[in-house]
Amino acid sequence: MKKIYIIVSHSNGEFDTLLPLLYELKNKYKIKVKILVAVEKIYKQIINNKFILDTLKLLDIKLKFCKSYNKFDYSTQNNFFNKIIIQLLYIINNFDVFNYNYFWHETTNQKNSTFLFRMVSLFLTKKIFIYHHGQSLNQTAILKKYNYNYNNIYLAFSNSNIEWAKSLGFSKIKVIGFSKFYLNWINYIRKYSDNFIKNKKYVVIFSRSYDHPYYMNLNKYKYLLKTAHEKISKLLPDHEILIKPHPREDVNQILSIINELSLNNISITNENSMVISSKAKFTVSFWSSAILDSLALDVPSIEYFIEDEQFRKVEPEGSLYRKNGIVSVNNPEHLEENIVSIIKKEYIKPKIVDFFKSEMNINFL
Repeated sequence: MKKIYIIVSHSNGEFDTLLPLLYELKNKYKIKVKILVAVEKIYKQIINNKFILDTLKLLDIKLKFCKSYNKFDYSTQNNFFNKIIIQLLYIINNFDVFNYNYFWHETTNQKNSTFLFRMVSLFLTKKIFIYHHGQSLNQTAILKKYNYNYNNIYLAFSNSNIEWAKSLGFSKIKVIGFSKFYLNWINYIRKYSDNFIKNKKYVVIFSRSYDHPYYMNLNKYKYLLKTAHEKISKLLPDHEILIKPHPREDVNQILSIINELSLNNISITNENSMVISSKAKFTVSFWSSAILDSLALDVPSIEYFIEDEQFRKVEPEGSLYRKNGIVSVNNPEHLEENIVSIIKKEYIKPKIVDFFKSEMNINFL
């Protein structure tokens, strides 16, 4: 039996990568999986997410919470004695880590959480696999190489991400494909969504935080939301608009903007991006990798985004979604044109979707 121990320490968005991958592995191997959530804020989100809990139960995956001395729960504290006590308890309460032979964690490597793996590796030979916390197209920009990465195995979502992985210092790279494009997972999502989405007409907007130094600012966010709302309401007045926030986005900030702009027939959903996409008329993405969720389900998808002045510093080629043939617009007029195309059933699925589906490979364990 293959025993996999996973530490979640970045965001609940990690489950968007992990669940479809583990779903597929369960169909091929006899595996035992334990997921340790090391951040209280993330754990609270997970236990209130019915989809995640239902899927973990279906896959017989053990979920455990044990808080490390992490930057999310202790962002304003720097108490050395406190840290020692918390980290000692973290070790003691997770000593069963020695019984597992595969270790997984995400790219940013929150060291106070993942040090369990480094500690065990001092005594025993273990394979450490690293995945990115969000399934996205990545490009080399402002990145640092980490020596830690050299001997570990990086699970790349696409061949197009290999150079990006190398720029982080990885030399052992396995291309597994975008797990949200795995056929068994797509079938599961469709069946799951059939159970509770009934006779509802809606459009999904994939949001992202507006207080990012490179990707978005408040004025651009307000403009995108206001104009997207105007065009959708004009062309599809009988459709509700559902905003799906980014995993780290502050929902109260979105609600405040909705009230400020006096937008109606619009609400926020915390449902899984793929589940909520499956019955949508179409989706609009404010430059978010969540656009891949709807594309995986063959749901018409539009990127609506205006580059910030600093955007090209971290994305030198601009939007890779646009570059790969995904519909991408930066003004309300072109947004309206593409919505009309969807209504008239003239939307053409990007060729890259079938390419992503062909990249699936789970022969890495």
